[in-house]
Amino acid sequence: MPSLKMLIRYLDYMFRARGPFRLHSPYVFQFYQKVLKGKTMPHFPAYCRDMRMRLPEGASVFLRELSQGLNRRRGLHSIARKESVSKRDAAILFRLAHFLRAKNVLELGTCLGYSAICLASGAPGAKVWSIDGDRGRLEIARRRALEAGFSGIAFKEGRFRDVLPTVLREQGPFELVFIDGDHKEEETLYLAEQIRPSLSSNGVMVIHDIHHSAAMRRAWHFLNQNPEYSLSISTFSMGFLFVSSDFQKQYIPIRM
Repeated sequence: MPSLKMLIRYLDYMFRARGPFRLHSPYVFQFYQKVLKGKTMPHFPAYCRDMRMRLPEGASVFLRELSQGLNRRRGLHSIARKESVSKRDAAILFRLAHFLRAKNVLELGTCLGYSAICLASGAPGAKVWSIDGDRGRLEIARRRALEAGFSGIAFKEGRFRDVLPTVLREQGPFELVFIDGDHKEEETLYLAEQIRPSLSSNGVMVIHDIHHSAAMRRAWHFLNQNPEYSLSISTFSMGFLFVSSDFQKQYIPIRM
């Protein structure tokens, strides 16, 4: 159940957001219709719809994590339910990868591999790079990807600041980048700054959980005002940053 603070944030967002009939840009209206609503787009695959809570056979019931200096045990189903992207956001990522005809995709924050598999599903033949610092989660993500038939996802273990420079230098540019890792203001801005030069000329950077906290709202506000991004679009849960020179600078919050 959402907290009262989150409900207030959502109502405030909905008050300011635009519906489809206030989207005057043809590209933004097309983005709304195709990517956000799925009109005339491939259907979100059934295996993607069903696999969010389905874990590999024989997977350990618990993962051991380091949290605030203390080891704690958390059920895998709890992690999948609370930390994996929602089915709605997963479907949007699937359609966005297809919409962009992405060939090279980067994800920061693997969790249990659900979003990486959905991104790979939307862009058949694309190379997907997914980075996470938790070895146990990555192992489960690898197993899920193989079971789903996706051998083109490369899972990289390590801190973002340690692994990212090599991936950007050796594997970029990227048509699509999805950031869903460390939900801190400073880290989100740092990652976006490092990745920006490695976006393709028509690339899109997606920031997840932009209303997760006051820090993430500040980070998103800074990014969508940054002149390096010609167009910014948001749903309540995700922000989309475009770098194409074809757009006039604007930020459009969209009501879903």
